[in-house]
Amino acid sequence: QSVTVRRDGNIFIPNVGAIEVWRKTYAQMEKSIRSRLQQMFKGIKINIAFEAIRKIEVFVVGEVQKPGSYSIPSTSSAINALFYSGGPTKKGSLRQVQILRGNKLLTKVDLYDFLIYGKAQGYQLQSQDVILVPVIGKLAALAGAVKRPAIYEILDKTDLFDLIEMAGGLNFAGQIGRLSLERVLENRERVTRDFIIPENFNELNAEVAKRSDLGTTLVDGDFVQIFSVLPSLKQTVFLRGHAKREGSYEFRAGMTLKELIPNFDTLKSEPYTKFIQIIRTIPPKDDKQSVFVDLSRMLEGDESQNIELQERDEIIIFSEKELDLQRKVYIDGRVNYPGEYLYFDGMTLRDLIFMAGNVKEDAYLTRAEIARYKVEESGLKPERLQVNLKEVIAEPPSNNPALQARDRVFVHGLPNWETSNFISVQGEIKYPGSYPFLPGERLSSVLKRAGGFTDKAFLMGAVYTRESVKKMQQERLKHQVAELEEAVLQQSLPVESDLLSAADLQSSKEALTARRTLLRQLQDSEVSGRMVIRLEKLNDFTGSQMDIALEAGDSLTIPTTPSTVLVMGEVYNEMSVVYEPGKTIGDYVGQAGGTTINADNDSIFLIKADGTVISRRQNRGFLLRNFYQAEVDRGDSILVPKDITRFSWMRTTKDITEILFKIASTTGITIAAFK
Repeated sequence: QSVTVRRDGNIFIPNVGAIEVWRKTYAQMEKSIRSRLQQMFKGIKINIAFEAIRKIEVFVVGEVQKPGSYSIPSTSSAINALFYSGGPTKKGSLRQVQILRGNKLLTKVDLYDFLIYGKAQGYQLQSQDVILVPVIGKLAALAGAVKRPAIYEILDKTDLFDLIEMAGGLNFAGQIGRLSLERVLENRERVTRDFIIPENFNELNAEVAKRSDLGTTLVDGDFVQIFSVLPSLKQTVFLRGHAKREGSYEFRAGMTLKELIPNFDTLKSEPYTKFIQIIRTIPPKDDKQSVFVDLSRMLEGDESQNIELQERDEIIIFSEKELDLQRKVYIDGRVNYPGEYLYFDGMTLRDLIFMAGNVKEDAYLTRAEIARYKVEESGLKPERLQVNLKEVIAEPPSNNPALQARDRVFVHGLPNWETSNFISVQGEIKYPGSYPFLPGERLSSVLKRAGGFTDKAFLMGAVYTRESVKKMQQERLKHQVAELEEAVLQQSLPVESDLLSAADLQSSKEALTARRTLLRQLQDSEVSGRMVIRLEKLNDFTGSQMDIALEAGDSLTIPTTPSTVLVMGEVYNEMSVVYEPGKTIGDYVGQAGGTTINADNDSIFLIKADGTVISRRQNRGFLLRNFYQAEVDRGDSILVPKDITRFSWMRTTKDITEILFKIASTTGITIAAFK
């Protein structure tokens, strides 16, 4: 049977009549209907369910996330309506929520009862009711050893006990005793007040607790702090250091050291047993006192060392390594793993050599040295033993001396043994590759072993590099770059702009930029380590002045005979010109179209294939026309620099360019800025 609740709050059941259900809960309504039906029908069983719930329109306003009008079921409470609106904002009160009907306050809802204690308030709402969340009220903060430290909204009569209860009470570390409260008095000053948490706090009921200090009423802005139990342990002794199970142990009256350390099994390997340290705390000022005990004697049964412990004693066990008392031996020289090794009783020289990975290939086996020091009344007496290693590492050893702690062994290397002496020979050589050589061996010897030169070898253009020369060039380059940087810095000082035209001033800036570009190119350049060497046919070259002694890392590259001469710089057409015997600098420059209007004809220079340089400025008395008539060889390069002497600052740039040329010549680098 379906029935509808009428506007007068009644339902009508045929043959039964009207039954009032308005403002009744489900249980009350069910009881009323059951009672009426049982009066009419005997043994009847009823089951009541809602087919539909009427909607009501309520307003949620104030400090809520989404204020507005909400259509909610008529059975909803104020808490349900607040959930629909997203709940109060951070500025909204949780304890003073108001329900208004017809502009009159019906009741206030304290959401703490629901949020903290789970007590639902079922005040029945009606359509057009207003739920107002006002601005948050008075606040008090609770920090420290409580279960839920936070800032809480308080009412007029909220006290310390109420605040602690809202925070869930003290946590496991909360200290019974002093409680600190900071309060602002009359908006003028901040003061501190101390209160006492009773010893039996956890057993107190609210009525008794409020008669103690905890009954103090809170005011807006109070800050309450509950302290934790101090971290220092009572009734405890501490075991530290070289023990297997460090930590805190229960202290008992009459407890002795042997109860804590019954045997050597409680210690890690290699403990120092001559003494252990006990740091004792003496009340009432907690002064520290050290007591030393011979651990080995105690563990061997000497009761005089088995002292009685006191509360808070700290027992420290040391290791031999920690005190640098480990017995060690040392080995150095031509072994695979030189260094220090732990000494053990009965250790021999053979044991140490094999622990160090055996001797290296270049070890001098006929002699090794053992350095030893004996302690005498007059001091340390050095002693040195000479040992034949062949006898030591033989199987079986015929001579294997025993070592002593702190012995130092040195294994000598074979004289003149160098496994890294190689020279790289590449290019137009019959058998190119890397060749080992002996100390003092000369270049001609390696060239003979490499089969000599091929028919295409260009001996004049041979490039020979050496690591030691490269290092010297690098140092020289660094020094000269530093000087050049200083020169550029001096030329970078401001120029009196009123002495220059606008065009000249612009040119000055461009010249400064050019100087800095030159410097950057120089800094980015790499030295080659090239040496000037003049090769000849092997028969003529052997024993000559150029037949130099070899060094590790040397490299020789012999190019193929070139057929061109390179002309570059301030010419009309930079190009490689086919080499023709007997032709001069002037001939090749002419083939490139001659020099441009910007060329510095006084500074033309010739770079020979072997790396040497011939320039007009090498001899001021050398006529320009005679320089042009100098004969050029195949593989040479002719460089025509730019004339940059128009302005004073340009002359400075020219000077720097000449410096760059000097650096390039003396350090074996090539700088593109000469163009």
